Amino acid sequence: MTRDYDIESILGVPFEETPETLAYDLSAQFSSQVSQRLDEAGMTLKELSEKMGVAQPSLCKMLGPKSNMTMKTVAKIALALDCDVAAPELRGKRETEGDPEEASQTIGGCKVLNIRDLQEKRAKISVALTTAKEG
Repeated sequence: MTRDYDIESILGVPFEETPETLAYDLSAQFSSQVSQRLDEAGMTLKELSEKMGVAQPSLCKMLGPKSNMTMKTVAKIALALDCDVAAPELRGKRETEGDPEEASQTIGGCKVLNIRDLQEKRAKISVALTTAKEG
């Protein structure tokens, strides 16, 4: 999978893509899209789980980082959200062009974060966690 950001710069160590890291990235992108669709529809995870006929904790696990969703689960989620879904696309590897910090991509109507976005999100999460610990 070609990323539009330099993962080695983010992690600060050499990075080799594995089936686990690729699956994690794909799952994170899909979960982000589900979250965006829920927001757009004004729907909660509980409502989505009810439409799918699964318990809310099960849905949360399906959308979690350790999930290994089947195509059937992806289809169930898409149908419950009244969305179209496309099959994963295999593409030849290509070099990332331009400044990786400026690179961004849209997948399924969702912006894939670039390095600056990731750094900003990490800073916001860190502040939120610190605030929560203090509270």
